[in-house]
Amino acid sequence: LRNRLQEAGFEVFGEPSAIVPVKLGSSSLARFITKYTLEAGALVNLVEYPAVAKDSSRWRLQVMSDHTTEQIDELIEILVEAKRKAEQELNRIEFLV
Repeated sequence: LRNRLQEAGFEVFGEPSAIVPVKLGSSSLARFITKYTLEAGALVNLVEYPAVAKDSSRWRLQVMSDHTTEQIDELIEILVEAKRKAEQELNRIEFLV
């Protein structure tokens, strides 16, 4: 999971373990990307300020031994698309302001 996330352009924190923290950044981006991820059927746990510093939102993903390579690949596809949609939405909003 860590390797696939990094290959897809996500920044992963911490030591290798079942818990995989993924940096998202601003609350705005984090909320949109999480919204699109959940709508696509993937489960992610968003951690925001005040649990972490401002603009340091992240996911706390958990991988289990019975997750298959196919499931991880599907999650990565969902996350990449959710990030694309979130960035597009933020750009649209900024353009309107």
